[in-house]
Amino acid sequence: MEFLKSFWDENFSYYTLAEFEGRHLTKMNLSKNQSIIKNHIEPWFSENYPHLLLRKTDEKKLKEFITSLYSKKCLYKDCNLSTGFIKKIKTCITVPLKWAQQNNLYSPSLNINLSMPLMRYKEVVHRGILNDSEEKVLLSYQWKNQKAYWGFKIAIICGLRLGEIRALRFCDVTKEFIKVRRAYNDIDKIKSTKTGTVRFVPCPEEFYNYFEKQRIKMNAKYTDFIFGCKSDGTVPVDENYFTRNFYKVMKELGIERVRYNPENDKIETVCFHSLRHQTATRWVSCGEDVRIVAKALGHSTAMLQQRYANHFDEKMMKRFRNKLIEKGSLNLL
Repeated sequence: MEFLKSFWDENFSYYTLAEFEGRHLTKMNLSKNQSIIKNHIEPWFSENYPHLLLRKTDEKKLKEFITSLYSKKCLYKDCNLSTGFIKKIKTCITVPLKWAQQNNLYSPSLNINLSMPLMRYKEVVHRGILNDSEEKVLLSYQWKNQKAYWGFKIAIICGLRLGEIRALRFCDVTKEFIKVRRAYNDIDKIKSTKTGTVRFVPCPEEFYNYFEKQRIKMNAKYTDFIFGCKSDGTVPVDENYFTRNFYKVMKELGIERVRYNPENDKIETVCFHSLRHQTATRWVSCGEDVRIVAKALGHSTAMLQQRYANHFDEKMMKRFRNKLIEKGSLNLL
């Protein structure tokens, strides 16, 4: 365990090497992995293999541990760990072991690329998006918190990530575009975007007009955060601010977060990041070139197609079906 803890530390050589090679490894990543070790990895190994050394770790023990995660409960709610989170726990172990192999600290014969065990009984919840009527209701609703409303509006219309919205300054919004230069989290503070690039995202002129009025009203500088939590605009709102208010308004409007989608026979959950999926789906459904959409969202084209494939397929098939109905191709009698 001591090796895992020291590996996910900013003073460890792996972190220094990653920074040197330009790989994206933030203090937030390190903090989350330390938390995973403390809450999920260390308790299990302490109970089952209390004196296990790195060189004695074998594939059987690792698979036994990963399999046990499927029956483990979340820390703060009565449900099982998600498949996505289990993959993060797996990564927290396998990356250090791969590094140890490459540096001759670990047996090269061990297969580190462990496959996830197939648990057919485990219910998988997929990320869903709002339907058109829910989208319109949320946009037209009188939110009590206007700051949260405009954060929601940027997410659903422009597809910015939560950290990118928090990092927005008044100088980033023009009459035509939002210039996404950076992101913000509570550990790393200001950092580069997820892809490490600056991008321009189309936005309505209404955004610029509103935020410019707010800037003048607040007597704020152009370099102040738009969504600041202090009067001096030097610190953004906390990371749960937008999510908390979004869920509150959904509840007020009777919009369910978890829903069954009969069109793809899946149980889906709507979260704040779903708004980004909403934007991608809408832009592609309008006939936009997927390469342009990928650039605006800060994705590679291939990743965009893979990540939002279900939403794209559904919308595209609906358009295709409507065209077939218009031409009478679905009514051959």
